[in-house]
Amino acid sequence: MTAARLPRLPAPKLGATTLRDVMFPWAIALATGLDYFDNSIFSFFTSYIAGGINSSTDELVWASSAYAVASVLGILQQQWWIERLGNRRYIGGSLFLFAAGAIAATLCESSFELALARGFQGYFIGPMMSACRILIQMRFTPQQRPRATRAFLNMILLGSALAPLIGGYLVASFGWRALFTSTAIAGAACGLFVLLAVPSSGRVQPEARGEAHFWPYIMFAFAQGALQIVMQQVRFQLFSSSPLLIMLTAAGLFALGWFVWHQWHHPRPLIRLHALREKPFRVGIMLYIAFYYVNTTLSFLVSRFLEGGLHYPVENAGRLTGCTSLVALAAAYLYFRYSARVAHKKWLIGSNASARPTKRSLTPASQPLRSSGNASMQRRTASTKSNSDNRASTIALPTRHSAASTAASLSDVSSHADCGSLRMSTLNRRGSAASTGLVRVSSQARKPQIRRVCAPPPP
Repeated sequence: MTAARLPRLPAPKLGATTLRDVMFPWAIALATGLDYFDNSIFSFFTSYIAGGINSSTDELVWASSAYAVASVLGILQQQWWIERLGNRRYIGGSLFLFAAGAIAATLCESSFELALARGFQGYFIGPMMSACRILIQMRFTPQQRPRATRAFLNMILLGSALAPLIGGYLVASFGWRALFTSTAIAGAACGLFVLLAVPSSGRVQPEARGEAHFWPYIMFAFAQGALQIVMQQVRFQLFSSSPLLIMLTAAGLFALGWFVWHQWHHPRPLIRLHALREKPFRVGIMLYIAFYYVNTTLSFLVSRFLEGGLHYPVENAGRLTGCTSLVALAAAYLYFRYSARVAHKKWLIGSNASARPTKRSLTPASQPLRSSGNASMQRRTASTKSNSDNRASTIALPTRHSAASTAASLSDVSSHADCGSLRMSTLNRRGSAASTGLVRVSSQARKPQIRRVCAPPPP
């Protein structure tokens, strides 16, 4: 007897569709990672940027404020653009325009020009995380979603870790303008990758599109701008003795209250405030706020601590911070590997918060932070280069130690909320950007070399 011949199945073809399915999650992950890279690199090297444009403290903070306000406004209009352009054109176009803003920031010569350029960048790169997060929730099947989520979170951690590592080398070798040049090149490359890898989706027919919400949008923009101005100027002026700040606060709160009332009663609002009724969504909001506050604050303070307190060279400070931040990737790998065995994942967040190092643990015993006089300061500065390697082996930094567990747990918390309401989870992420503008800059004439001025230690 001869065995029956089985029909031969055609070999699978690795066509454009299959290749797009493979590259799709990495395209949106790279776009999100660029967002975090840009935020971290601006926060870490703020003092060098301020020295390059000869900006004062209250002038430089306008760049961070413009970025924060424009980012929130971009998040509000994100769905409006997607309904008319689609996800692929919106994300790709935003990345190209972000690259154009980075080129404009490279050519800036004053704080006003930098504020305009950063505001332009913030409007297009600010909604990137929420747009990509919703795309993962809507365009991937439950079987494909874990792989896309892992790539998404890993690129967030990698972008935050590479920012000081790459930025330190760029500032030391080419100057502060190379920071924006690098993000311009990365933005253009990611935009082209998105146009090739992301499928067309999200565009709807004209009769099914949402309203523009023009006046609510204007009122929210006014409220956001007024309150942001008050928060940044209260550092330099006494609030109770400034009628302008008091009036701006009252007007901003009134406009914000009207906006919340309007959106709560509107059948198709810009922000789905009704999602706040769900406890998992409220927890996710608080975790996002805590993560971005800690992340941005440490990115700014650690650079001041290393360069101003310990007098590390910029390249060594960036290398040390970036290498220690890469530990978060190992923590993310362990989470994805063994998180299924943990029944109550909230204990991971609590244990990580309790492991936060204190100020005393950040200061090595062999290196005092305060100087007894100009002579001792000069001797310490002269010996910085020879002792930098020894300091690197003794200091412990709290750079991104909470990033892995916090960001990974957010994927579990936010999955219980409605996908359309995920845009609201990023409205709080940009408020901490204005805190990166607290620097001390010399008022002398601009010099051709790189200048960085940090606040002296308290007497």
